[in-house]
Amino acid sequence: MNNDPNGLLLARRAMLRDLDRCAVPAAGALGAPLERKRAAAVADYLTDLCDSIHHHHSAEDEVLWPVLERSVGAHVASPR
Repeated sequence: MNNDPNGLLLARRAMLRDLDRCAVPAAGALGAPLERKRAAAVADYLTDLCDSIHHHHSAEDEVLWPVLERSVGAHVASPR
């Protein structure tokens, strides 16, 4: 795995943007049911997004936290 944290930062921004974009359709869907095909597509997308978030946090644990711990030593509380 690459030890460059920039990829993690870019992935985080993309996931936050996607979460923001999901909020509006989800809120609008509360008033009217989605057609089955669209609901399945939204469910698949959200499953993929959640998998991406899980992978992202695993990568942070493997890449970002060791870099931070080496930089600041005992001044940071490890997530482990």
